[in-house]
Amino acid sequence: MVSKASPIRHGSIKNKIVSSDLEEERKKCDFDQSQLTHFLHGGKAGYDQYKEWIRVMESDPILRTDQTWYEMTREEQMNDLFKKTKRIYELDRTTYFHNYEISYY
Repeated sequence: MVSKASPIRHGSIKNKIVSSDLEEERKKCDFDQSQLTHFLHGGKAGYDQYKEWIRVMESDPILRTDQTWYEMTREEQMNDLFKKTKRIYELDRTTYFHNYEISYY
């Protein structure tokens, strides 16, 4: 008797779909993922700071990134990055640039 395996669902970043084989592997995880996350970010405080940066970037229309990045030319990508860097500086230079003063404006 041949068992019919369920078809593999392919992942998609654009559609926020995780592939079925990756989901199966994640279920086999035998360690505390939050401990690893905190370790990789230098502790819980580092991870909390990281989450705050992500929240800021996702909530700001200039800092938000989407799939159009991959359709840009190199020059367009660089201009986009300069705009994002300027926006981060405008939001909070003391946090992100350690109070660095730009002298060429």
